[in-house]
Amino acid sequence: MTRFATNFCLDVPAKGYFFILPKELHSASEETLGSVTFNLAKKCHIYMIVRQPKYTFIPESLEFISFTSTPAGKVAHLNFTISYKVSGVLNEYNFENYGILVPEECESIEISLYPHHNLLAKDSQNDSLKYYPALQIAHERNNHLEILYIGQAFGNEQGSRTTLDRLKNHSTLQKILAITQDDFPDDQILIGSFEFDRARFLSSMDGMDKTAIFDESDSRRFHKTLNMDIKLREEIFLIEAALVRYFQPQYNITLKDSLPKPNSKTMRKCFDYDFTALSVNIFTDEKPANFYLYTQTVPPKDIHLAIFELANPQLRKTFFSIGTDMGTPDYVQNDYL
Repeated sequence: MTRFATNFCLDVPAKGYFFILPKELHSASEETLGSVTFNLAKKCHIYMIVRQPKYTFIPESLEFISFTSTPAGKVAHLNFTISYKVSGVLNEYNFENYGILVPEECESIEISLYPHHNLLAKDSQNDSLKYYPALQIAHERNNHLEILYIGQAFGNEQGSRTTLDRLKNHSTLQKILAITQDDFPDDQILIGSFEFDRARFLSSMDGMDKTAIFDESDSRRFHKTLNMDIKLREEIFLIEAALVRYFQPQYNITLKDSLPKPNSKTMRKCFDYDFTALSVNIFTDEKPANFYLYTQTVPPKDIHLAIFELANPQLRKTFFSIGTDMGTPDYVQNDYL
């Protein structure tokens, strides 16, 4: 098999993300989500259905300590307990002298009515001014999210149809949400949306392999791939497939354990450009909304690199196999290389 000195990788880096509750899909607007998240929703390509424990405040645990004035504004100091279940077993997080930034008009703090998901800041007329979800506060103690399903969430390139518009009536999403209510009654389901940069062309040169071809034909390969024509929807197809292969989510039955079939149009284009590797990077380390994503096969991390060889490194040096080092990522078997 031909060994070229130069090898190519198709690299797709993550750009932005956000998580919302399923019920927020139908009420989502620039006012409810904020302008940054709402504008991001116009550009997202992939969605994930994830789960974490369902958090609730224990009403009798709430104890008001004091209000203080700070440069940031008025702060209420409280003691309270948040409860949650793991496999049916009750657990608790205790918070002591916990400070929350409240509106200046706030006169009291209460826990919302059953199911007690929120703290409420109230004025002197007992009207609610602002709410503080248990989910958000508990994030400080547990920011792990298990991925249950990965799918495409792209609206359109003009941004007139957002990720949220696509997901409102997405049949697969509705089916998964219905199943999870049965499978995970103690858990809260969230929907994550992710934007990715356009695919980048990376190259590596193996100067240690004296048998590799490094001539005019290698130069032609380089310039052909440098001017690659891979459409946005084809990139999204590859991103989805790579993430499913990497994470192996529980409900991705049809895509689990495989990238697209080698004879698919998108994969054929990768082989035509002689890419020997595919890399999809996903980052959820942006504080304060940082999360550790995981599945039953992938441990929790806030930076995941889904990297795959598209050529057999035992037969041909690839982007990740330089010199005599043959320690490589997963090899995705295909009929072209």
